[in-house]
Amino acid sequence: TRAANITYPFNDQRVKDISIDKGRAYKLVEKLGFPIPYTETVSGDLDDELAVDMLSAYPLLIVKPSDSSLSRGLTLNIDTKAKLYKAIKKAQLVSPSVLIQEQVKGEEIRFAVINGRVEAALLRRTARVVGNGISTIEELIEQENAIRKTLKFEYISYPQLDDTIVDQSLLNSQVIPRDKEVIELSHSTM
Repeated sequence: TRAANITYPFNDQRVKDISIDKGRAYKLVEKLGFPIPYTETVSGDLDDELAVDMLSAYPLLIVKPSDSSLSRGLTLNIDTKAKLYKAIKKAQLVSPSVLIQEQVKGEEIRFAVINGRVEAALLRRTARVVGNGISTIEELIEQENAIRKTLKFEYISYPQLDDTIVDQSLLNSQVIPRDKEVIELSHSTM
């Protein structure tokens, strides 16, 4: 949802608080025995030696505010000290406490658990279009938006791919992707 106050069915305030406070969420997940990526919490300036150590140990890093949602302040694919320091400053505009993590590849799946049983699973994907070898990215976005307009749900609206989600350069792109080529339009999952 695009609501300022994210609420999901069946969640009480404690669940919501943990989902926004990433430090608490990672501690809970780790306590339950699940692996988590390498994570360092930073408030203020980052020690230069620690920056070098992290960049040496992990090919890519990610930086995000420790208590934010909707990808605000998020930076991916960090592989240099300059990018790391810039990402930290960006995240600190959203929150004084910042997480630096090993970037891992994978799918994001959201589970609905009711009475201790998984009742539903939702694969979350980044906004994307798939090329057909004929249409431009702009035309593919227009086609996707036409489909999205037909989707009607009782409690939520399906967002249009517009400048709140997609960079303007992609919205107007005249590039023609190859057939079946996936063009990722945003890093935020939907």
